[in-house]
Parts: sequence; structure tokens; C-alpha cells
Amino acid sequence: GGTAGTAALTITGTAAEITSGTFTGGAGGAAGASNTLVGITGTIGGTSTVTIDVAVTAQGATGTSELTVIGGAGGAGGDGSATFAGVAGVAGGSSTLDFGTTAAVAANITLNDGATGATGATNTLAGGTGGAGGSAILSITAAKTLTGNVTAASDGEGTINTSAGLFTMAGDIGTSTASVLRLNVGNVAGMTTNGSIYADGIDLNATDAPLAFTNTTTAQVVSGTIEGAGTAASTSDINANAAGGTVTFNGAVG
Repeated sequence: GGTAGTAALTITGTAAEITSGTFTGGAGGAAGASNTLVGITGTIGGTSTVTIDVAVTAQGATGTSELTVIGGAGGAGGDGSATFAGVAGVAGGSSTLDFGTTAAVAANITLNDGATGATGATNTLAGGTGGAGGSAILSITAAKTLTGNVTAASDGEGTINTSAGLFTMAGDIGTSTASVLRLNVGNVAGMTTNGSIYADGIDLNATDAPLAFTNTTTAQVVSGTIEGAGTAASTSDINANAAGGTVTFNGAVG
């Protein structure tokens, strides 16, 4: 199969005015067809990492950018033959968007995991299964305020990882019909949000990482299981509107 490229882009300066942008991981190479010999395995898709290390807005230094992160498609499985079954397809590459050290971002972000590769044709023996699609990842690696919504292209897609600084979310994560796959709060400073969180899994992976809900006028919803760091020392707090307001938890806590 073909070889997918690996890409890394870093944007620096004072500000970035982006109306819309799409960042896609490399597709997995298709497996070769089996015949009198077994087909050749494709090459795993290359990863894509885009770091925007400046303040982000739409054009004119105002408004909200529309950004889409797409994982690479999985490689197709190889065709089977009368002698050999088809070779399984390989995974597509992940696509990661990281806003670096910039403090403020105004963007709506759609996370779209890559499509599963096609299954190879059956010719007496079965074709290989298609490879898994690559992950679409939003990575928060420094203290950040994100104004906008983070949505999943369809239910159960996309991962959000935080690893440093306080992450302040001014908007919703996921929707009631399309949850993101996972929110991993891995920074000790934790996360504050005035919106709702719809995620299949919410992991408070850093010891003492608080998750705070701050909207005092609009009810907030949490859908999905909230889990701690997985150790006895984990003392992460969930702070539900000490100043008033309503938070509804539709999943398990702990």
C-alpha cells in the first residue's frame, strides 16, 4: 500500500484571522490484494499536527473562526483470493489541533474522526477488514479561554485533551444528539465552563484537577460518565455553581 505523509504546521506572530480551516490526518495505505501470494500490508496514515500559537478570531480581528479537525481515513483491506484471505487494512493518522500558549481563542471547532476503511472483496476467501479511522484531537497545552463550541461531526467522535494551565470553556462541548468521545482533563488547574458538556467519557486525570460549572443564569447539562484519575490519591473536585444556577448530571459520577 501507499505511504501517507506526516505534516506539522506552526503558526506564530501576534494574531491569526481565520474564517475557516480544515486539518486532516493522513489516510492509511490500502492493502494489496492476495493472489498466489499474500497481499502486502499498507502503511499506517501519517499524523497531522497544527499548532496555532497566536490569538485566533475570524476576519477583521472579530467574530468566531470555524475550524474542522478530521482524522485520516483507514486503509482499505486487501482482496481475498482462492488461496489466501485478504490482509487487514491499517489505521488512518490522527489529526491534532493545538492552540499553543495563546491565552484567547474565538472558534467553533468540529471534531471528525476518520472513516473506517473499506473491506476487501471476497474471492473464495474473505477480504481483509478495513482499518480504523484516525482520531480528531483538540489539545489544550497551556492556560486557555476558548470562546465557541466544540462539536462532534457525529455521535461519539473526537477527543479533547488538556495538559497544562486552567482551561476556561465559554461554550458547549458536544450536543444532546452528538456527544464527543472523550474529554480528558489532565491539568492540575482543571477546567471551568459556562456551557454544557456532552461527552461519552469525562476523565479527571490529574490529581486535584477541579471541574467547575459557572453559569448562574442558564442551566447546564453534563452527559457521560465522570471518572477520577484512577488512583486512591485522586481528590478532584466538581464545583457546581457555588454562586447559584443549575447543573444536571445525566451520567454516573465516579
